Amino acid sequence: MSCNVSDEEDHDKETFDDEEDDECFDYDYYNATDFDNDLYECDLKNKDSEYFEYECLLIEDVERLLNESVETICSSIGINPSLAKVLLFTHKWDIDKIKEKYRKDSFQLFTDAKIKSNRSTQAYDTSSHRRASNYTQCNTCLQCCPSERYLTLSCNHNFCKDCWSSHLEVQVTQGVTIGIECMAQGCRVLVPEDFALNILTKTSLREKYQQFAFSDYVKSHPELRYCPGANCCIIIRAKENKSKRVICKHCKSSFCFKCGCDYHAPTNCEIIKRWLTKCADDSETANYISAHTKDCPKCHICIEKNGG
Repeated sequence: MSCNVSDEEDHDKETFDDEEDDECFDYDYYNATDFDNDLYECDLKNKDSEYFEYECLLIEDVERLLNESVETICSSIGINPSLAKVLLFTHKWDIDKIKEKYRKDSFQLFTDAKIKSNRSTQAYDTSSHRRASNYTQCNTCLQCCPSERYLTLSCNHNFCKDCWSSHLEVQVTQGVTIGIECMAQGCRVLVPEDFALNILTKTSLREKYQQFAFSDYVKSHPELRYCPGANCCIIIRAKENKSKRVICKHCKSSFCFKCGCDYHAPTNCEIIKRWLTKCADDSETANYISAHTKDCPKCHICIEKNGG
């Protein structure tokens, strides 16, 4: 009798231990807490070398994300949104770096971002002279224009509105927006967004400007990458800029997040870039050989007739 009781106790103990093991290792995704989810994701990250956290965003989501960064800079430094966008664009959207440089030397920050010119290229402010005279000669078209038709950036280089309009139209047509600079020779001051949109009157040009500018913002952001899929409007966001595989949820395209090419593990992005360049060069060489040479009828070596 005592032997049976002991066997039953051992059986109950084993059953209890099994239940404890099940409780320890079973993961209930739907009923887990945030803490459990964090542990689960951490475990996946440690075990799976290909694990990579990213999200697929629509254009509206990205616009909201970029505007949040712009508002942060505006409130921290006290500048308008157009200048904040220039700062973020030239500093790869690193808000902490911008704040740190602003505390150390605000003038150097704006000079590095091409918002202000350095003192060697700063033009003399002629606004008081223009107010005294009704007409002034434009340095580009050499036409005498009323003083109220002159526009200037922070560098004080003055040009008439017609010249500014022509300059901006050409640049936008070529796909340049954020990188448009002052027309003065040697001046690198960038044209901010509000300045450009106030001059561009055609709706089509204004829309092109905003479209190209948004594209430049996305390409300059280290956490964002356009999906290379055909006619795909998804933008991938990842906190870490690594050579990892991402798959677009819209078009199912698979590519490397860091370089945007087809996924190429275990080769890194620099090596695959050099390899693709070499393949393209070899292809061009092969095309030239096919078009301009032929085999020698005697020795069958590829030859090129260059005279006679």
